Amino acid sequence: MISGLLTVLLPVFGCIIAGYLLARRKIIDVGGTDALNRFVYFAAFPALLFNFVARTPLEKIWNQAFLYAWLLSLGITYLATLAIGRFIYSDGTAGMAVRAMNCTCANTAFMGIPLLILVLGKEAALPGILATMVIVTVFFNLTLALIEVGRHGDTRGKGYLIFAVVASLAKNPLMIAVFAGALSSALLPMPKAITILCELLGNAAVPCSLIAVGAFIAAHKVTEMAKGSILPTAIKLLLHPLITWVIVTKVVVMDSMWSAAAVLLAALTSAVSCFVIAKQHGVLVMETSGTIWLSTVLSSGTVLAVLVFMRLV
Repeated sequence: MISGLLTVLLPVFGCIIAGYLLARRKIIDVGGTDALNRFVYFAAFPALLFNFVARTPLEKIWNQAFLYAWLLSLGITYLATLAIGRFIYSDGTAGMAVRAMNCTCANTAFMGIPLLILVLGKEAALPGILATMVIVTVFFNLTLALIEVGRHGDTRGKGYLIFAVVASLAKNPLMIAVFAGALSSALLPMPKAITILCELLGNAAVPCSLIAVGAFIAAHKVTEMAKGSILPTAIKLLLHPLITWVIVTKVVVMDSMWSAAAVLLAALTSAVSCFVIAKQHGVLVMETSGTIWLSTVLSSGTVLAVLVFMRLV
């Protein structure tokens, strides 16, 4: 089990370290990192989202109890982090939203699905897929909307604010990818050539994002980044799984495999996609990269603790 857990975690560390070393040796610079992040934001990540949504038949993964529990756990954690951002950090709306995203949106696809299969069997991929769908369609888009509210909040009245936010989201590549994928899944299957193209681009999203995180870390003091990321990391790795455990044991009744999957997914590191969004919009970039780095380092311990606590090992 430990070797399997390391198999899931080590590729993440490896890509971050690769980015760190490339930046330290001046093979890529700040401009190169920015270009890499823009490539992920405007091409690779939208292609990944499009293929993921288009290929996911909802009838196979639909579990109402899990959906309610997962939405509730993410929603409570998101709102709690918004309040912390407002009253402890005195953030604006955009900063509050990005921190809430970092503390809520776990790496359910790249790390979560392989981990669930390893621990609970092949059927456990289904809650991982549904959890990822919720993060992508609800909480990423909610964060993008709040970033735009923060950006346009001081402009000409509520009517203009609503128009500006809707217009910005309508042009956002992540939003377009999700809706295009849903449309393809429901009505119009894509030609194989387009699917292969999106798969080719999408495969670059995770490694390029992790390399960009490592390169960004190389340009800053690790101790400074970690210090600013301690509270968000604690929320992500401790509060979120605790809230999820309470919900799946006390509030929403579901199959034991799905409830165990929910807690395991909540205990995972922050998603690397959070860095892509934070970097593109220039909001809490250092804290976001620090949270991803620190939560990745510590998540092996929290995941193992959850496995022992739930008697899965």
